[in-house]
Amino acid sequence: LRRGRVLEARIESGNALALDDVRELSLEDVAALSVLLVDGDPAPNQLDDELRFLALALTLEDVARGTPRITRIDTDGLSAIDLAGFDVVVLANVRAPNEGEAERLTQHVARGGGLLIAAGDNFDAFGYRGQMGKLLPALPRSSAQLSPPLGVARFTGPPSELLPAAGTGLDTARTAKRLLLE
Repeated sequence: LRRGRVLEARIESGNALALDDVRELSLEDVAALSVLLVDGDPAPNQLDDELRFLALALTLEDVARGTPRITRIDTDGLSAIDLAGFDVVVLANVRAPNEGEAERLTQHVARGGGLLIAAGDNFDAFGYRGQMGKLLPALPRSSAQLSPPLGVARFTGPPSELLPAAGTGLDTARTAKRLLLE
């Protein structure tokens, strides 16, 4: 583990087989989780922002897991930021990384870091194939229009921060394209 501790449980019964009296469990301190959100299309109005729902979901209070540290940058900041301090990098609607950025992202994943790529209008399938092809589990081919657009089914439960009653939450999100993979 990059960050974490080992919990050791020991049975002190004094039985004849001491080898099975100790168990170890790796624990990760999720509260120390550090997430880099790279916004490929930052919006002046947070209600229209690419990362609105992800950032909200990550900051919802959960006493058991803690709250991750979140850093938000736009695409231009990707070349300059040191990825070593982040457990997860999210590329949301980000143009294809240049050669240097792709190499740094590949090193980040090789060190055990997470990488989530969310396509959008700025996503160039062939650019990602060229720069990130070895890193991706499937090669992006192109995008295709969806008709009608897909969205989240109406939520009928009690209102929450992600699904408020006023119709301004996740149930308003729509997508009109899908990413085709090889």
